[in-house]
Amino acid sequence: MSDMDKKIGLALFLTLFIGGWFLVYWLNEPNRMEASSEEFRLRTVAQGRELYDENCALCHGAEGQGIPQIGSALNSKNLLAAMDDTALHDVTRDGRPNTAMPAFGEEHGGPLEEHQVDQLTAFIRNWESTAPVLPPGPQAGRSERVAAGAELYSATCAVCHGESGQGGIGRALNSEDYLTAFDDAYLEEAIASGRPRQGMPTWGKVLSPSQIEDLVIFMRDWEEGGPLYAQYCGFCHGVLGQGGPNPSNPDEMIPALNSVQYLDTHDDSHIRQAIIEGVEEKGMPAFLLSEIEVDKIVEFLRRWREALAGLRGAELYTRYCATCHGSNGEGGINPFNPRESVTTLNSPDYLSQASDEDIHRSIAEGVTGTGMVALSQQQGGPLTDEEIERLVAFIRGWETGEQAQPTPAPEATPTVVAPTAG
Repeated sequence: MSDMDKKIGLALFLTLFIGGWFLVYWLNEPNRMEASSEEFRLRTVAQGRELYDENCALCHGAEGQGIPQIGSALNSKNLLAAMDDTALHDVTRDGRPNTAMPAFGEEHGGPLEEHQVDQLTAFIRNWESTAPVLPPGPQAGRSERVAAGAELYSATCAVCHGESGQGGIGRALNSEDYLTAFDDAYLEEAIASGRPRQGMPTWGKVLSPSQIEDLVIFMRDWEEGGPLYAQYCGFCHGVLGQGGPNPSNPDEMIPALNSVQYLDTHDDSHIRQAIIEGVEEKGMPAFLLSEIEVDKIVEFLRRWREALAGLRGAELYTRYCATCHGSNGEGGINPFNPRESVTTLNSPDYLSQASDEDIHRSIAEGVTGTGMVALSQQQGGPLTDEEIERLVAFIRGWETGEQAQPTPAPEATPTVVAPTAG
C-alpha cells in the first residue's frame, strides 16, 4: 500500500470517527439540555424557597397551606390550575390593590427584583404536582360563604374581571344592571360552563358546586355595599373590619369598626362625616363619593351591629378566636410569629389547669408578646363582659362535652366579621 493510500485511509477513518462523535453528541444533546434545564429549574426553585420563607410564609403558611382570615392557600391544586405563571408573577410583583397583599416588585417600592419574582413564581409552581385538591369547607353562615367566595374570586376571576368586579379583559360584574338582569342559577351556570368562545375558562372542571355557589354569594354582596367598603376602607380598617396598625403611624392602632363598642358610640351622621371629610389627625383622607355610595358603606357597617347582637359563644368563638386557635380549638402556628404555636384550647391539660377566671382574663386583656389582642370593651376591644363569659363557657364545653354548635348566620350578615387574632 502506498503512502498516499495510507493517508487517504487515515483521512477517511478520522472523518468517520469525527462524524460518529458528532452524531452521538447530537443524539445525546436533548438529554443533556433536559438535564441542564432541570438543574437550572431546581436551582431556581431553591432560591424561590428562600424568598418565600422571607416574604410570604407569615401570611400564606410555611408550606403554602394558608392561614385563615390572613392569607389564602397557595399550595392548592385548585389555585395552581387556575393561575398560570404570568398571573402568579403579576400578582406577586403588583400585589392586589385594596387588599392586604402588598406589591413585592421593586418598581412598586417592594424588595424583589424581576428575576427574584421569577424565582418565587417557580417555587410556588413547583407545588403543583403534589398540591392537594382542597375540599369545600363545612357548610357555613352567609358571612363565611361570602368570605370564601371573596378568596375564590381573587384567585380565579379578578385577573380578567377586576379586583372589585369593575371589568377589564372580561366584562364588568359589579354592575347593578348585570346583577339584576341575571339570577343565581344563570350565574352559577356561566361560571361552571364558562364562555370558551369569549376566552372564559370552564370553571366547573376546577371548582366544586359549593365553591361556585360561594362565588355567586360573594357577587351578590356587591349589591349591598361590600365592594365600596373593600375599595375605600378595607386597607386601613382591615378587610374584616378588625382594625390594626395605622399605615400612617405604625405606633398607633386603628380601632375596630366591626365591634359593638364602635357601632354603639358612633351614629350614622358621625360615620358619614368621617367618610366625606376624613379624619386628618388619624391620616384618614376625605373620599369623593356620592351620597348613595356613602350611605351604602354606612348601611354595610350597620349590618355588622345586627350580626353582633345576641351571638352565642360558638359564634363569638368563630368570629374572634378561630383564626388563630383553630375552628375546633386545636391550635396551630401563631400567624404573628410562625416560630411559635398558639395554645390548644381543647386540650385536657390546658382546661384542667386554666380556671374560668384565667380564660376570662386572657380574652379580656390579651396576652402580651403573642399577638393576642385584648377583646374587652374596657381595653378598647369589641366584647362586653357578658359576651366574654359566653366565650369562656363555650371553651369550657370542650372539657365537659357540652359543646354548643353555631347557628347559621342571618342573611343580612355582611362579608367580614372576625378580627385577626383570637
